[in-house]
Amino acid sequence: MAEESFMLLSLKEQESKRLAQVIGNETCRAILDYLTGKEYATETQVAEEMDIPLSTVHYNLRALRQSGLIVADEYHYSGKGKEVPHYKLAKKYIIIAPREENSLKDKLRRFLPLTTVAIGLAAVVEFGSRLLRNGWLGTRDAGTVEALKTTTAPETARMATQEAVPVVLQEVSRQPFPSPLALWFLAGALCIILTLAVWEWVRK
Repeated sequence: MAEESFMLLSLKEQESKRLAQVIGNETCRAILDYLTGKEYATETQVAEEMDIPLSTVHYNLRALRQSGLIVADEYHYSGKGKEVPHYKLAKKYIIIAPREENSLKDKLRRFLPLTTVAIGLAAVVEFGSRLLRNGWLGTRDAGTVEALKTTTAPETARMATQEAVPVVLQEVSRQPFPSPLALWFLAGALCIILTLAVWEWVRK
């Protein structure tokens, strides 16, 4: 997997505080400047060439590595068989993210589009249930029209069909709104959305 070329930090995270401390350290900044002109360097090389005690170099290199400003992807073994890391700059952009809002109100606002979709689907369910209750899809009125088609002339059947459609739509408009089916559908959808919002808020 390719290594990310940036560091995304939040001002509320511990990493950002550690980074600020490292950048504010004069020795750390000097080591960073030294590594700028090097492909890599070991602790001993840094101590000798910068004339800094080895213990100080070790402490600052560890702080720089923990903050993500340098990496040690390669190493070699010394004559005593000890692993010697090769330190180099991480070459990453540092991005400070805006403060994250974790209130329940903000989480609910994020789920507002889903709420709109749920209301729209509930309206579709309501309209469909009305059509079904009033015979729009093969119930009494449609059966009446079909009977007229088989027992009367084609022109009479056509007129009967045209008259039946407004009657069905008129009956649909007379039904109480909303129906229990649409209400249960909307209530279930809203409960799921609210549960997801609360779960994400608690998890954060």
